[in-house]
Amino acid sequence: IAVDYPGFGMSEKPAPDKYDYFPESHARILGQVVDALVPGNFSIFVQDWGGPTGLGMAMERADRVERMYIGNTWAWAADLNTEQGKGMKAFSDNMSEEKNQKKILEKNLFVRMSMGMLTQGYKQHGPEVVKQVQAAYQNQVPDAASRLGIATFPKRIIASTPWLKELDQKMSRLADKPTILFWGEQDPLFGPGVRKEWESRLSDYRYVPLPEAKHFFQQDEPERSVSEMLKG
Repeated sequence: IAVDYPGFGMSEKPAPDKYDYFPESHARILGQVVDALVPGNFSIFVQDWGGPTGLGMAMERADRVERMYIGNTWAWAADLNTEQGKGMKAFSDNMSEEKNQKKILEKNLFVRMSMGMLTQGYKQHGPEVVKQVQAAYQNQVPDAASRLGIATFPKRIIASTPWLKELDQKMSRLADKPTILFWGEQDPLFGPGVRKEWESRLSDYRYVPLPEAKHFFQQDEPERSVSEMLKG
């Protein structure tokens, strides 16, 4: 089951007075979806913001989690004493500036600046569909009103710090779940330091390095990702 959060993909784009687009809210909505569609046990695959939102949901249902597949993500507050944390804050601050928020909403800045990484894997494994993939990302957010979710996420990297700290405190609920830890080693956003943070938090994991993959490792190395998951 692949879920589009409110404001993303083919899900509804509620007005801001109806939905705040915070990752905390996405985690709550995801929980409702899982409870409705998967009444029993489940496994979860998370990447990028899926780490906080997906694992935030799973922590509240830890007794039902069978396996986890984690890669190029995080689920704790940025440590501003580290280069990674400083970089996350700088990115959040930059994208939160009024001029850049305006560009995200009016010019689709965030999607345009992410398109290279979003389509890298398709260029290698399915070049004939690259234009369709680009259109799929762009057509789902045709105007400013539909881009509120995209504009909100960068701001919440720091603004959701209290919630992210809570997630880290609850991580022990999931620490012993059998996990595959994927890592796209060419990721410019999450370097080896973040992977090591995961290794310090997980007690039953298998590490799968992906030397040529960037941030969206599952798209850059789809066959390897699936084959490793099937191994268990």
